[in-house]
Amino acid sequence: MPESEYPGVLADGTDVSDFDVEFDAPEPAPALAEPRVVDPDDRLGAIAEKVITAVVVAACAFFVFWQMHPDLVFTDTTPTGGDMGAHVWGPAFLRDELLPRWRLSGWTPDWYGGFPAFQFYMVVPALMIVILDVGLTLRLAIFVVAALALLTFNVWREPAGRRFAVPVTVAAVALSVLIIPLPYNVAFKLVAVSGVVMFPVGAWALGHLGGLRFPGPAVLSIASLAFAFDRSFNIYGGNIASTLAGEFAASISLTLSLVALGLVIRGTRTGQHRAAAGVAIALTGLCHLLPAFFLLAAVTILMVFRVLRGYFRSVSWLMVSGMLAAFSSAFWVLPFLLRTDYLNDMGWERITRIHSPLVTRSILNPADTLSDYPPLPVLLLLAAIGLILSIRQRVELGVVLAATAALMAAGFQWFPDGRLWNARILPFYYLCVTLLAGVGVALAIVGISRSHRVLRFGVLVSSVVAMLIPWVRDGWVWPEPEVGARAYLTDASAYSLRVYATFGILLVLATEIPRQMGRFVRQRYIVAAVVGIAVLALSPVRSLRTDNLWSGTSIAWMIVLFAAVATVVMPFVLTFFGDGTRMPEQPAAAIRSSPLVAGAVVFVLLGLALNAVGGITETDEGRRWAVGPLSVTSNDNSFVPGWASWNFSGMEAKTRNDGANGDVGKGGWAEYQYVQRTMAGVGTELGCGRAMWEFAPELNRYGTTMAMMLMPLWTDGCIGSMEGLYFEATPSVPYHFLLQSDVSAPSRQVGTSESVGGPSRAMRDLPYGSFDLDLGVRRMEEYGVRYYMAFSPQSIQAARSHERLREVAAATPWIVFELDSLLVEGMSTVPVVLQDIRNHQDEWLDVGVEWFQTLDPVRPASSGPDEWPTVDGELVSVRYEAEGTRLAGDVGPDGVPLADLLPVQVTEAVATVTNIETDTDRISFDVDQIGQPVLVRASYFPNWKASGADGPWRVAPNFMVVVPTETSVELHFGRTGVDWAATFMAVIGIAGLLIVALGDRLGRTEVIVHDPDEVHEAAVVEEVTP
Repeated sequence: MPESEYPGVLADGTDVSDFDVEFDAPEPAPALAEPRVVDPDDRLGAIAEKVITAVVVAACAFFVFWQMHPDLVFTDTTPTGGDMGAHVWGPAFLRDELLPRWRLSGWTPDWYGGFPAFQFYMVVPALMIVILDVGLTLRLAIFVVAALALLTFNVWREPAGRRFAVPVTVAAVALSVLIIPLPYNVAFKLVAVSGVVMFPVGAWALGHLGGLRFPGPAVLSIASLAFAFDRSFNIYGGNIASTLAGEFAASISLTLSLVALGLVIRGTRTGQHRAAAGVAIALTGLCHLLPAFFLLAAVTILMVFRVLRGYFRSVSWLMVSGMLAAFSSAFWVLPFLLRTDYLNDMGWERITRIHSPLVTRSILNPADTLSDYPPLPVLLLLAAIGLILSIRQRVELGVVLAATAALMAAGFQWFPDGRLWNARILPFYYLCVTLLAGVGVALAIVGISRSHRVLRFGVLVSSVVAMLIPWVRDGWVWPEPEVGARAYLTDASAYSLRVYATFGILLVLATEIPRQMGRFVRQRYIVAAVVGIAVLALSPVRSLRTDNLWSGTSIAWMIVLFAAVATVVMPFVLTFFGDGTRMPEQPAAAIRSSPLVAGAVVFVLLGLALNAVGGITETDEGRRWAVGPLSVTSNDNSFVPGWASWNFSGMEAKTRNDGANGDVGKGGWAEYQYVQRTMAGVGTELGCGRAMWEFAPELNRYGTTMAMMLMPLWTDGCIGSMEGLYFEATPSVPYHFLLQSDVSAPSRQVGTSESVGGPSRAMRDLPYGSFDLDLGVRRMEEYGVRYYMAFSPQSIQAARSHERLREVAAATPWIVFELDSLLVEGMSTVPVVLQDIRNHQDEWLDVGVEWFQTLDPVRPASSGPDEWPTVDGELVSVRYEAEGTRLAGDVGPDGVPLADLLPVQVTEAVATVTNIETDTDRISFDVDQIGQPVLVRASYFPNWKASGADGPWRVAPNFMVVVPTETSVELHFGRTGVDWAATFMAVIGIAGLLIVALGDRLGRTEVIVHDPDEVHEAAVVEEVTP
C-alpha cells in the first residue's frame, strides 16, 4: 500500500499504515457538461446578458400586448368579433350555474336544446376568467395580501425556508393578483390575450430550460413574434389572428406546451422538476387538447433520442411526471375520452395541397385577407441553418424541433381523414420551423463570432454573391430577365438568397467592426459618433419603397443599417458593464448586442405593417418611416390591430353605421340592446323557452354574427338560443343547421336585387334545402322551439301569413312569433330499436338525419325495453348530395326509405303530460298514464337519470324517451361512475404532485444525463485568436 501523505492514527495510537489492506480505487465522479468559462473581469458582463435577456423578453411581450390595445382591454365592454363574442357566455355560465353546484361541467339548456357544458370544451381558461372576475371583497383582499406578504418575508428571512422561497413568492404574487376582483369583461379580455402576450416568455423558457445559453433564449423570444404575427392563417389556432377569432384557449395551451417541453428536457437531464413538468403538461391538456398532442409528439421524439443514446432513466423520470399529469387532469380528460361517441364532427374539408402549405404558402384562403407573412421560405432557410448547426454542435433542442417539424408535416399530409382537421396540424409545423430558425440565428451568431477570420471573409463574399443574384434576376444586370435568370430563379428562391445575404452581412458586421476599432481606437465616444454618422451619410439607399417589407432589398438594408449602428453603439454601452477603459472584447460584445439588434430589426419589420413604429407618417404612396436621411415606405398592412380594436372595443362601441353589406344606419349596440330587452320582456310575459333566430352575415353589425347566441346571458337563462358556439359539443348540432337553413332567407343588398347572406350551413355533408318556412315550422315544433325571430322581409312576410305562427313582439328589425310546441308529450307510436347501431355519431348521424327529413311518427331508438320492436340497423345507410337530394337506391339494401323499414306499433294509450317544470339540469312533469312512452325534447346524454320512470333512451333525432312507472317523473343530469372515478383519480394526482414537489424542493433528485463531450449550449468563451 503506498504511503499516504496524511497517515491516519486510531484512538489507541496504532498507525493505520500497519494494516496490509488493499483498497479499490474509487470510481471517478460522473463527468458533467463542461461549465461555462467566464472571465472574472467579465462578471458584470454576465449580468448584462441577464439584463439584456430580460429586457428583450419583456419588450417582446409588451409589443404583443400593445397591439392588443391595452386601453380597450381594460375597458369594461363586452368582447366581440367572430367566435370570441359567443365565448362570453361560457365563463358566466360556469360562474353562475356550475360552480355553485360544485361542478366544473354540467348540463345547460341554453344552446341546441341542451348540451353538456365543458364536457367537450376546455374548462381551465373559463375558470381563469371566473377567478379574475370574482376575487374577494376589498377589505378582505387587503388582509389576505398583508398575510401573504408577511409569509413571504418570513420564508426569505429564515435560512431553512429559502429553498421554498421562490415558489412561495410566485404563489403569493399570483394569489395577490387573483383575489382582486375585476369586471367580468376585463377579466375575459385579459385571459383571452394572455396566451399570445406570454408566448415570447414561453419561447424564452423553452430555450432557457432546453439548454441554450445567451443569446439563444432571447433570440427564441424574438423569433416567437414571427409566429405570433403570422398572417397566413386565422382559425387554425396559436397565432394572434386565431386568438382574435376565438381560439384563445389554444394560444394559452400552446404557450404552456413550450414551458412543459422545456421542463421535460431539463428534468430528464437533472432529475428535477418532476412536479412542475406534471403541472405544465396537465395544464396544457386542460387548456386545449391539440397543443397537448403536439407536446406528446415532441416529448416522444426526445425520449427516442435519449433511449437510442442509452439514457433509460430519462424514461422513468418522464413516467413519473406523465402519470402525475394524467391523474391530476383526469377530472376532465377521462370523461372526455370515454364520451367521445357523443362528440359531433363538423366534417371540415381536408386540405389536399401539400407544397403550398408546407413550403411556399402561395395559395391561401381567403387570399384577399391572408398573406405569406413572414415568408415561409425565409423561415425554412434559417431553420435549415439551425438544423445543421444543431447537429454540428449537438444541440438537442434544435434536433428535437427539426424532427417534430418533420413529424407535423408528415401528419398534415398523411393523417387519416376524420375528426381531426389536418389544417389544425399546420400551426405546430410553422411553430417548430420558426423556433428552429431562431435556434439557427442564435448558434450562427455565436459560431461566426468565434470563427477564424478566413471563415468570416468567406461568409461575407458568399453573402455579397447571394445579394447580387436577385439583382441579376430582376434585370438590373441581365438584359432579358424574363428569358434569363428569372426563368430559373423563383420568387421564393430570391427571398432566400436575400435573407442569406442579409444574415451573413449582419453577422460579419456584428463581429468585425468592433474588433477592428477596438484594436486601434480607445476613445469609444469618438468611435461611436464618427462611425454612426458615416454609416448614415454613406449609405447608398436614401429612400426605399416596397409593398412588402420582406421583398426586394428592404430587409437587407434595414438589417445592415441596424447592424452597423448597433455594433458600434452597443459595445460602447456595454463598456459601462466592464472596467470602463476599453472596448469590450469580441466576441462577447457582438454576442451581447445581438438580441437587441435582432429585436430592433424584427420590431421594425413587424411594426411598419402593424403601424406600431414611432415616426410613421401616412403619404399618398403608403406608410412612411424615416431614420435620419433614410426612409422606408410600405403599403403592407396587417389586419391584426384593427381586428383587436374591433373585438376589444366591445359590442357597446358598435354604432348604427357599422353594418355589413352596406347596412348604413342599421345595427349597433342600441339596436342589439333593444332586441335583448324585448326578448327578456317576452319571456317574462309569455313564458321562457327556446328561440330560433334567423341567421345572416348582416348580424355582424352587432359585432359578430354570433351575437344572438348571448340571448341566454342577457335574459338570465329564460330564453335559450337554438344556435350556440360549441359545434362539437352535442350530436344535436346538425339538426339545428338543417333547421337554420329552413327558416333563414337570403336578404338583399341595399339598393340592389342581389341576394346576400342567408343561412351559414356551417356543417358539411348535410342535406340542406332552401328557405321553406312550412318545413321549418314543423321542425321547430319538433325541436320544442317556442319563439321564432325573423328580420328579413321575405321571412317576416312568410311568417305573418303562416297559420301556426302568432306575432307577439317587435324590436326593429326583428319580429317575434310564438309557436305552440311542447317540451314533453306522450307518444302515439312505440319507438323501434335499431340493432347493431352504436351511439357513436358516425353511425347515428345518418339515422337521425334521415328521420329528420321526413319527421315520421315512428322514431328509431338506439336502445329500449325488450318489448319494443327491433330492426336490423345495418339496413340503414343514407347518403345525400350537397343540396339535400338523396341518392337513388342508397337507402337500405334495396333503396327502401327508413320510414318503410320501421314497423308501426301504436301505443295502448297516449299519455297526457301536465305540470312541466324545467330547471338548469332538471325536467319534471306529471302523466295520467304509466307504462306508455313519453318523449322529452332535450338532447340525450348518458348522465341523464330518471326517477319515477324507466329510461331515458335515445331516439331520433337526439332526444330522450322515458316510460313512466309513476305519475310524477323527474329527470336530472347527475354524475356517473365515470365522473366519480375521474374525480378520485384527480385527487390522487394532486396529492402526488404535492408529495413529489416536496421531494424536488428537498433535493431528492440526481443527475440523469452525463455527457462531457456534448455541447448543449451556445457558450460565450474566450476568443481564440487566429
